[in-house]
Amino acid sequence: PPGPLPSGTALNVTAKNIAFDPDALEVPANAPFGITFTNDDPAGVSHDIDIRDANGTVVASQDPIDGGTSQNYTYQPLEPGTYTFFCSIHSNMTGTLTVK
Repeated sequence: PPGPLPSGTALNVTAKNIAFDPDALEVPANAPFGITFTNDDPAGVSHDIDIRDANGTVVASQDPIDGGTSQNYTYQPLEPGTYTFFCSIHSNMTGTLTVK
């Protein structure tokens, strides 16, 4: 079973057909947050949700999960700004994370 989420903001993201749903997220600045991540692609197709800042620096990295599984990811507080969340395995899987 997925591990516990932090207190605070908890989001849900699904990967299906090598895409994120939703592909736009918003979290409060300077507070930890969590994502319940469900990989609805078939077994053998792994995904993760990493985060990079506007300069392209990866600021959060998670372990990939296999298709047909779920995982609770926890993230450290981020400064206000616009970030990109992405799958480190499939470079075309991206979304926007707004931190306010």
